[in-house]
Amino acid sequence: MILFDTGFKIAPKTAAARGGSLSGDPPPQVHNNRWHCERLRQPVCGERLDFAINIEKAYRARLMGSVRWAEVTILIVCVAVVKQRLQMQNSPYRGVWECARRVYRAEGARAFYRSYGTQVVMNVPFQSLHFVTYEWCQTAVNPQRAYDPRAHALSGAAAGALAAAATTPLDVCKTVLNTQEVPARADGLVQAAALVLRATGPLGFFKGASARVLYQMPAAAICWLTYETLKHLLTAESREEALPLAPSPAPSTPLVGAALRLAAADVPAPLTRT
Repeated sequence: MILFDTGFKIAPKTAAARGGSLSGDPPPQVHNNRWHCERLRQPVCGERLDFAINIEKAYRARLMGSVRWAEVTILIVCVAVVKQRLQMQNSPYRGVWECARRVYRAEGARAFYRSYGTQVVMNVPFQSLHFVTYEWCQTAVNPQRAYDPRAHALSGAAAGALAAAATTPLDVCKTVLNTQEVPARADGLVQAAALVLRATGPLGFFKGASARVLYQMPAAAICWLTYETLKHLLTAESREEALPLAPSPAPSTPLVGAALRLAAADVPAPLTRT
């Protein structure tokens, strides 16, 4: 993103020398934001510059958030492998550490990260649908964007349900990669998808969709409700701290005023030397 200098000016002679006119019309080859900012004057140019800076900061924040999420996914994938192998029917494992130790000895560290690429690919549509659906639901049920726990919980549940249902095929492929034992028959998303298609057909990609939706709905509702509640509390505290202290009110009753005048009259005068 290119940020332009707000103090740039084009002199009439320079514009005429480059093919423009002295009346202020831009030369044919000059079509940049600097000339238009000069025509729109300095305040508008400053607003556009602030807007460009905010957009750049937002993209940087999104990029850093994506990088951090990719790093967290490394740990999530390892835990998911152990969890899903313990949940298998007739699982030979009796505990978390026993499962992790036996998987590592039998299949190596590769078994814990075989579904990492599938997990990252699944997170992109999941998060996109999640946030877009939540914002759309908020616009429909809470257009004022006020703090409304019921609206936040309902919007979060709807967002989690839609995102979970739409990404179930990728979750099925991830489960296949995590639960297969030696020898591994699939080593990536494409091979897992082909394996599911041959074994169960197209409907196999949506097995467990209802269970996944029922899991994500309360999780997303609690997550969004907690976020909105903390944001509301922190914003309210910030507004209270920003308010100026009100001056102490003057005595309003005649009795209080008379008592203050009497107390002032009883104060002894200071002694002076003669």
